[in-house]
Amino acid sequence: MTIQLLLPADPVSVPTATVGTYGTYTDAQRAVDYLSDHGFPVQHATIVGTDLRLVESVLGRMTTPRAALAGAGSGAWFGLLVGALLALFTPGAWWLVPAAGVVGGTLWGAGMAAVAQHTWRSA
Repeated sequence: MTIQLLLPADPVSVPTATVGTYGTYTDAQRAVDYLSDHGFPVQHATIVGTDLRLVESVLGRMTTPRAALAGAGSGAWFGLLVGALLALFTPGAWWLVPAAGVVGGTLWGAGMAAVAQHTWRSA
């Protein structure tokens, strides 16, 4: 399998340059991480594989705070869903259950996403 890293992100309308050819997708991702670590604007990079099943346009550097924010959003929605289901069986102040679910889900999602991103960046 050959993976190429092309610049810029729109290979149809703008001339591109291959800056690297890699044997695996993981190696291509590491190359993008390296470029990003050294200040290269990776939002203009595209990873293209042979036996094409996917074209991935890099939207920017994934930092731990950015991952935590995305995790917080996902966690909030999941917490709302769980809280709403539990609220169906709660007498009295049922409206507190979804609110607590959103808060708990937000904190849990942000924490887990931050840990996962930090672990991935450290590997």
